[in-house]
Order: sequence, then structure tokens, then C-alpha cells
Amino acid sequence: MLLTQLRDTMDNQVSDIKRLSTELMWNPRIQELFYSSKYVRKDYLYDLYKATQDLFVNQSTYPSISDFYIYWNTAQTAILPKRYLEGDGVYDDFYGNADFSVSEWQALVRRTDLRDFITIGQTGKDNRRKAYLTFFNSYPVSSDGQPVATNVIMVDAAKVLNLLERTQLFRDGTIMILDKSNNVLMSSADKPDLSFTANGEFAADSLYFHGTYNGEDSLFFSARSTNSDLRYVSVIPTRVIFKRMITTRNTTVLGLTFSLMAGLVLVWLFIRRNYSPIRSLIGSLRVEPNAAAAKETNEYRLIQGVISHTLSEQEKMNFRLQQQNTMLRSNFLGKLLRGKLDEQPALDDALASYGMSFSGDQFAVILFYLEDYAAYFASLGDMREGDKEKLLALVVFNVTEELANRNSRSYMTETGDMFACLVNVGGDDREKGAMRRIAEEARSFLRKHYQIEMTVSVSRIHSTVLGIAQAYREALDAMEYKMITGDGSVIAFEDIRAASGQMPHASFYYPVQVEQTLINYVKIGEYEKAKITLDEVIARNIGAPAVSVPLAKCLMFNVINTMIRAVSELGGMDHERLSTNAVAVESLLHCQTIPEMQTSINRFLQEVCDFTNEKKRLQQQTVRQQQLHKLSEDIKTFVERRYDDPNMNITMVGEHFRMKYTYLSKLFKDETGIGLLDYMNRVRIDKAKEHLLREGVAVHEAASRVGYNDVNVFIRAFKKQTGLTPGQFKEADRG
Repeated sequence: MLLTQLRDTMDNQVSDIKRLSTELMWNPRIQELFYSSKYVRKDYLYDLYKATQDLFVNQSTYPSISDFYIYWNTAQTAILPKRYLEGDGVYDDFYGNADFSVSEWQALVRRTDLRDFITIGQTGKDNRRKAYLTFFNSYPVSSDGQPVATNVIMVDAAKVLNLLERTQLFRDGTIMILDKSNNVLMSSADKPDLSFTANGEFAADSLYFHGTYNGEDSLFFSARSTNSDLRYVSVIPTRVIFKRMITTRNTTVLGLTFSLMAGLVLVWLFIRRNYSPIRSLIGSLRVEPNAAAAKETNEYRLIQGVISHTLSEQEKMNFRLQQQNTMLRSNFLGKLLRGKLDEQPALDDALASYGMSFSGDQFAVILFYLEDYAAYFASLGDMREGDKEKLLALVVFNVTEELANRNSRSYMTETGDMFACLVNVGGDDREKGAMRRIAEEARSFLRKHYQIEMTVSVSRIHSTVLGIAQAYREALDAMEYKMITGDGSVIAFEDIRAASGQMPHASFYYPVQVEQTLINYVKIGEYEKAKITLDEVIARNIGAPAVSVPLAKCLMFNVINTMIRAVSELGGMDHERLSTNAVAVESLLHCQTIPEMQTSINRFLQEVCDFTNEKKRLQQQTVRQQQLHKLSEDIKTFVERRYDDPNMNITMVGEHFRMKYTYLSKLFKDETGIGLLDYMNRVRIDKAKEHLLREGVAVHEAASRVGYNDVNVFIRAFKKQTGLTPGQFKEADRG
């Protein structure tokens, strides 16, 4: 038990380690940093900084993990929470006095197939020797087959060893954690004896076995990790176990002796107090003694009172059994409807025991599926929900049986989510359509007086008791047509069969051209045209009274598939909208009737068309943004080519691009964040810097080369942008 607790605790830590490693490996920022070309372009430092911040968040999420880092082989950099170390700095920081050299550490972090635990002894920040259980997990290699990075996650072994010591049953025992090669990762002993690993029972994964440990007879207990290759082993000397058994035995004997002595004392006191055996017997039989019985001194009258009480309790039990008879009768009717009949004598006995009888050999089944009874429940006020359901069933049972029993005998029961009425047809009810009239009357009465909406299905009339199961199946088949007819109707199997016999072929109308037209309307956001097309398809197929349920379902599934195809061809949906569409499609699949499904499809169609129109609007915005960006780049190119022209100003630029200079300057600033005039001055001053430094020209010459006719204007513009005059700028460069 203790070893199992240790395994569960350690497995939780192992799960945290692997979960942290997975989160690091699939961090989008880290993935982009490692597998993009940012390192080659030398623009990775900001992403590297953000990665250290992400690791700091991970560190606060897993407080049980001592330290961890990612060694990035490409940049030879270790990424830690809120910092990073280049080169072998992480080795010096963590493993300065470790049990293995820097070359061995480099070999571990540069492997491409490592995913295992290793115990590493090292010196911590407090200069104390510690052993760390370290998990190495290599990243997938780069496109050229080179190692990319390795996650290194460490757990302080001292904390685990403290846990081991607390879970030791005996101080003389030893607990070890082994890896898949039976190497010791951790142990409560300094130098554990591993000779037991050669034992055949240990290799066969026995939970416990007997053997020798350090020359002493011992019991070995073993448990494998549920989420890793680790194995937990507990070794307890048999002498310790025997000592514990002797202590337990002595404690048990002492407790039994004390209990026996206390029992003898209590028996003596009880006998002394209850000296009369007869009154002791009557006292033990009395269940609820009343005041008269307590004063009764005649033992025989007391016995008579106890017997009377027993008979009264028996009558109450019989009453409760009678209440259960209704449930047993309901189960019997359910078996009868499903055709699970025994021999005829047993059937006759069952009918008699439940107070049932059949007056003839013709039977029919009527099924009731309750669609809506919320208004009836609301009229019952604060009655408990369970009592409301019982009263609802009682109302439906009584109304139906009252109508059916006028010329026949009927029995009601619950079958799943429906009520079934078994009718033993007699008298005028044998006429065609009589069962349908009973169903119509029951549905109308319950809707008018109790606000209960329902769908009713009626079977044909069958002969003999064996035909009851066939009648029940026909009623179920008729109820399936609720999907086509909708809720709140009476469906007769006889009408369905007559209509299905007139069907010319078993197919439906939904050609590829119509489907593609519907998809095209959806893709361009034409909801009204798409809805008209969809309504025409459904009306052309479902409008025929003889359509079969399987074909109706097949048609609706094809329509749903069309909706899915339309959404798929649109593309560009974000995760939230895709999740919403998935929920909408799932709701379509759970619709119970064709009208429900048509309403749900129209709602889904509206949402998809709205998304299409929104997508077109966003595309137009994107095109305009691209045009604005190109215009800004063309303006920059024009300015950089004509900066030396003294006549170049924002008016000239506007005329070149055939736009008002004020509007052109506004567009340029919206795109670049800088005014057109400021940009022109910046280009000219940057060019002037080059002339002053590289060619050593005079200030007035530099001004003339960058398009300034007035040297004073040039000096003011130069100082405004650089903070220095041209002369000061040249002096600063010489210094």
C-alpha cells in the first residue's frame, strides 16, 4: 500500500515533468525561434527575451520542479526563466562540481533521440552537494538533420528521499527507484545491493517475492510506474516483519482477553437485572412497546400483544407488495410487447397474477410520444418534479384506457421515452380505422384539457398473442415517420404501408447541378437565393406522402454535407467561428423531424452567408491597404531619386502622382507615421551627412547637392533633425 502511494506521488511528479517538457516543446514562440531563419538573420534577440519570459510563467506553474532550461544547440545558448546563458555558461552555473565532465554534458544535450531520466550529482547555489533527477528530452532535428535543442528538467532528489523516508514501513528497510535498465536512480541506502535484479521473479514483474539482500533474508515488493519506465522497489528484512507480527499477535491476544472479561461482567449485570427469562424474551421481541404493554405484568398477554403487532406489520408489508405489483405488471407488458413470451401455461398464470385477461385473440398497439408538457407541469405549481412525472403518466394512462375500454380491453405501460397501450380489440373496434379514432380522441382530449402535446402512432390489428410483438414493431415503424410529418400528429402504419406500395422508385431529387448552385449562392453570400433553392429541394422530395424515412434521412444528410462543403470551400475561418459551425452541424444531426432540420439548416445558412459577406468586406479593406502601401513606397522612391532637385516640394510630388498634395500627405502619414514634408527633409539631411563625412565638402556645397538653395535654411533643417549644426557635426566626427 505504501509503495503504491509512493508510486502515485512519483508518477504525479513525472507527469508534471513530461507536461512541462511538452508545453516548452510546443510553445509557438519557441518553435518559431528554433525552426525559423531568425538566428541566421541575427534578429532573434527579442524573441529570445520573450522566450525567457514564457519560461518564467512555466516556472510559477510547476513549483515542484527545482530548475529547468532549454539548451539551444543552433545558437549554443541555454534559455532559462527570465535569463539566458551563452556557450557553456549553463554548465558552469549548474554543474561546476558535477559527476560528469563538460564533454559528457555536451554529448547529452546534443543528442537527437534522448528522452529519459538521469541522476546527476552537482553542487547547488548554496555550495551543498545535491543529487538531481534530471529529465532530458530532445527536440526534432532541423531540416538538415542537425540537433536543434534539448529540454533539461531537474527535480531535487533530497525532497524525494525525504518522501521515501516518510513512507518506509520499517526503518531497517530500503526503497529504490530503478530505470528501465534496472540502474538505481534514487535509493534510501547509500550503496544498495542490486543482486536481486537477476531474480527470475523480479524479471517477471512479480508484485512481491522472497530473496536475499545484503546477505539477509528479505521480502521484495515491486511496482511499475503507470506513465514511465521507472520501477519502485521496497526491501524489508523478514526479521522486521516477524517482529511486527509478534507485536500484533500480542496486542490482539491482550485485546481479546480484555473484551472477554468485559463481556463476562456485562452478562452478569444483565442477568442480575433481567432475572425473568420470559420477560427477557418478550423484551427482545417487542418492536415498539406502548404504555399499556410496559405496565402489563401477565407474560401471556404480553406475548399476545407481540403477536398482534407482528400480524399488523405483515399487513403493512402486504400493502407495500401490492404497490409493487404495478411495476411488475409494467415489466410483464414490456416483455409481452417485445415478444419475449414463455409457454402458454406460464403466460396464463402471469395474466391471472396481474389481474389481466384477454377477451379475444385480436390485438393492436398504440404508442404515445410526449412532445411538450411544460404548460401542464407549470399548472401543478411547486409539486416535486418526480411527483409531476408520476401524475403525468397517470393522466395519460387513465384517459387512454377510458377511451379504449369502451369496446375493448386495454393495458398501458411505459416503454423507454414513450407510453404504449396494448389493446385487446373487441366489438366495433374491429372495424377499419377504429384504432386511429381512439388515438385521435386521446390526443385531442389531452391537448385541450391538459395542454399536453404528443405524437401518436397506431399499428394494424393482428391475430393471436404472438402478433402483439409484430403490432408493437409496426407502431415503432410508424413513429419513425414523425421525422417527416412533424410533431403533434397521428400516424397509422396502415396508411404508410398503403402509400409506400404506390412509390414508383426508391430515390430522391437532389442533382449535382442543384447542389453546386446552392454552394455557389453560399460562397457569394446570397442567403435569399440559397434559401429558395434549399426550400425547393425539400418541398419537391418531402412533399410526396410516400417518401420513406431512410430516404428522408439520406436527403437531409446530403444537405448537411453540402453545408459542410460550402464552409470548407470558403476557408479562412478563425478557430472560434469554426467551433461555432461545428456546433451548428452537430445540432443539425440531433434534429428529430424534417421541419426542425429545415429550420436549423436555414439558421446555419444565414450564419455562413453573413460570414461570406464579412469576408468580402475584409478582402476589400486588404486590397486598399496594399494599394496604400504601394503608393507610399512609390513616393519614397520618387523622393530618394529627386532629393537634389531644389524645386522638389510636396506640391511637386502631388502633381507627379496626380493627387492634391494635402490628401497625398495625409495618406502617406497614415501608412508610414511621418508627414511627407518631414520625410523629404529627413532624406535630404541623411544625404547631406554622407557628403559631409565621406567627401569632406563644404557646408554650402553639401546644401546645394541635396537641393537647398539657401545655406541658412539648410543649417536650420540640419540642426532640427540632428541637434547639431553641419560644422558641429563634422567636428564631432573628427573627435
